[in-house]
Amino acid sequence: MTCPQCGFENEEGQLTCSSCGAALEVVETPEVETPRRTSVWSWVAAGLFVALVAAALWIFKGPGFGQSDPLLYGVLSDTLIPFGQMGVLENGGSKATRLGESSSSLAIAPYSIRTGHPYLSSKGQLALIANGGLTGQGQLLLVDLKGGTANTAAESPLPLTVAGNFQSFSPDGGYFGYTSISADGSSLNAVVVNSRAANVMVSENMILSQILPDGKHFLAYPLDALNGNPAGLVSVAIPSGEQTVLFQSASTDVMAGADVVAPDGSIYFVMQRDAGIGIYGLGPDGGDPALVYTFQQPVSFFGVMSIMPDQKSLLVMDANADASGYTLISVNPEDGTATTLATNVFSDFFSDAIFLRQMFGEMAVTFSPDGKHMAYLMQDAAGLSLYVSDLSGQPGTLIASGQAAYSYAFSPDSQRLIYIQYAATTEPTGSLNSADFNGQSAQLDSNVTSFNFQKEKLVYFSAQVTDSPYTTLYQSGMEGQNKIELLAAQPGYWVFVKMPN
Repeated sequence: MTCPQCGFENEEGQLTCSSCGAALEVVETPEVETPRRTSVWSWVAAGLFVALVAAALWIFKGPGFGQSDPLLYGVLSDTLIPFGQMGVLENGGSKATRLGESSSSLAIAPYSIRTGHPYLSSKGQLALIANGGLTGQGQLLLVDLKGGTANTAAESPLPLTVAGNFQSFSPDGGYFGYTSISADGSSLNAVVVNSRAANVMVSENMILSQILPDGKHFLAYPLDALNGNPAGLVSVAIPSGEQTVLFQSASTDVMAGADVVAPDGSIYFVMQRDAGIGIYGLGPDGGDPALVYTFQQPVSFFGVMSIMPDQKSLLVMDANADASGYTLISVNPEDGTATTLATNVFSDFFSDAIFLRQMFGEMAVTFSPDGKHMAYLMQDAAGLSLYVSDLSGQPGTLIASGQAAYSYAFSPDSQRLIYIQYAATTEPTGSLNSADFNGQSAQLDSNVTSFNFQKEKLVYFSAQVTDSPYTTLYQSGMEGQNKIELLAAQPGYWVFVKMPN
């Protein structure tokens, strides 16, 4: 809780401030009732497993915030980031403004499993789930990053583990769509709200996938009345609710609820048909889907795909035969040709500390802003290794090795890879480094919690010394030159909350 005397952030339940000794007012936090789940939850439970596996295999991240302003931050507190300890950095990073005042309203940003599902709108709104957990309900908040206001939606979103797979902003930022679960757990509904989080429409017995590029329709899976499984794909008009059936699945088909929409309107989704699990493609007007790619391993049923930087090819992740790693594959939907980009790629859901540090965990692969290079992890007996390669399928260049975890992103000019390496997944800090694509690295600083980019500069939080209770924000060039202090030491471990494009 915040000290009214000096502003220091204390642990919940303390009677006096750890900084100045002033008396603190203890506010009791009301208990949140755990929702009841009935038969419809059987599919959501499957979807929950889908999201967990997909998150473990693939959390696609584009260049992130890049040069945009403001930047979002959070202050770590045990295993959660309290909403009252999230905010934006303004005035070039020299001022930190909190999003809200309630430190008891815990909020975690949902992560994106697929590209094209932004949780930061074009109007500067951020989608958060407050009072939510990995398996329980919560409240959907739409937060205006610049204005600092937050609006709460009436419908309860799916749990965090599946919510990230079934919601998105419209391209113009006017709508936000998501899938809600009824209070008694008996039904799922597709919900579209406006920028004030007020209901625009509710389509019952349907899972919303994403708002389509035209901003006037959303893609959804109607649910079979008997078994509760997805029964096809429909396009639903906003706000009339008029439905256009794009694909009606057969009774023997099993749809995964994972899809991507290409810029030309083509829709690709994962489905089990007969004995094979594959990616199928539809035109914008629907029809009979064409098989694009067949997964080699059944675990790949869980929808591990995205769009390549060329915005035409599919990026697919397929498990190795012995499940020791994954193969990155570029698939041309027009002729079905597949090009192997990398093999034995490692991806896993890291510990809470790593998950919270970057807010989405680490990704299996990230691309440079110019779309010419990618970075990924591989694992051997010595630990994790970080690689960079082009998209030709040639072996990658080793950047760093022997560490337990990494956070990494390409510089805005696509010329360098910036990364933090952690000796243990539970450690909140690690060394910050800059590397070229020939494998030459230089350490920029130590005890760093996270980094981001702003106005062609590198900005990062550093605890200065191991186990320091204070974190300072610095700015430097991509090679560590001209380092300056932006924000004086603040209590707690501060991190950037990285959002996908």
